Amino acid sequence: MLIKYNEQSKSVIVNFIFFILKFPLSIISYKNIKLEILNYKKIKNSELFNKTILNNLLFFFIIILSKGEKINRSHNKKFLNFYLDIFKNKNFQSFVVKKKIKLDNIKKFIKDYKPEFSNNFEKLIKDEIICTPAHGDLHYKNVILKNDKYYLIDWSLYNENSCYLFDVINYKIFSSKYYNLNWFDILNKHKKKFYKFIDKKYINLFIVWKINNELKFLNLTSFKIEKYKKNLSNFFLNLD
Repeated sequence: MLIKYNEQSKSVIVNFIFFILKFPLSIISYKNIKLEILNYKKIKNSELFNKTILNNLLFFFIIILSKGEKINRSHNKKFLNFYLDIFKNKNFQSFVVKKKIKLDNIKKFIKDYKPEFSNNFEKLIKDEIICTPAHGDLHYKNVILKNDKYYLIDWSLYNENSCYLFDVINYKIFSSKYYNLNWFDILNKHKKKFYKFIDKKYINLFIVWKINNELKFLNLTSFKIEKYKKNLSNFFLNLD
């Protein structure tokens, strides 16, 4: 048995031989785990994703995860092909629609702290985009391999009205050998590489989507407010 404290999520992970126990140590982590449990229930009833999750036990604020093998970067290409095939499957085309994306958290942040960019933001999100359910925090550490099948874990950011392309971009960033614990920095430095496989419109939308997700779960300290103000200034002033 191995006990690990996750500083970022304020939760404890207990590794047993055949399963993993995850439970909260703070109000924020309690809310996150409760949300994740609700999302697991939605996904189990979803034809799109129900084969990508393990048969986990869910309680009011505790998750017991079936154990599998964590993948590494050598799986990146194979796993992404597996993930993209989910959305290319003709049986799942009803899950792919065109609509406007809602990003209320970042919209409020811009209004409160960077109102000079409100018009830029509205122009950026004015068009309808490919909209699908999405994991929300996809990277190789949230994928496990069991019986030669891929399964996804950590569904607290699951959203039924998001975009699978954001998952692909997120996976590429966090699985990159260039990743330096700062996703915004790596995307700024290597944008042209991302343009080779995804339209720049979705790269730009990914940035505001990613910040929106982070703001959803953050307690905004003065340091974090300044960080996002700086990132948003950098982004909008250099918007392609």
